[in-house]
Amino acid sequence: MKKKAASSARGAAARWSPAFIKRIRKTHNLSQTALALMVGVGLNTVYLWEKGLTKPRAAARIRVEELAKADAGEVSRRLRKVGLDEGMKKPGRKPKSAAAKRAPARKPAKAAKRKTGAKRRK
Repeated sequence: MKKKAASSARGAAARWSPAFIKRIRKTHNLSQTALALMVGVGLNTVYLWEKGLTKPRAAARIRVEELAKADAGEVSRRLRKVGLDEGMKKPGRKPKSAAAKRAPARKPAKAAKRKTGAKRRK
């Protein structure tokens, strides 16, 4: 009986690989931002999951599992609920929007002057 519990624990650990999380996201055509909003975590958290540096905590795992089982209609309803129309659309202003045109242009950086410590001899 213990062998079965150990094998299921290994299966659960293998399931939560970076590839598994990325596959869920790509299957539903979601950006990392959209997945983060739907699961209730930060964008950097999703990035760390997909890099394999961290694993989802219990509450996030439940939400990701629900998302993995959801159909396209349910995913689109959840996207609208968090304020996104499409999964791959990134939030923020568009490059040619009115707000972007009002933003001041950046001034080019000045070149640093080189200082010499001692005078050179000829």
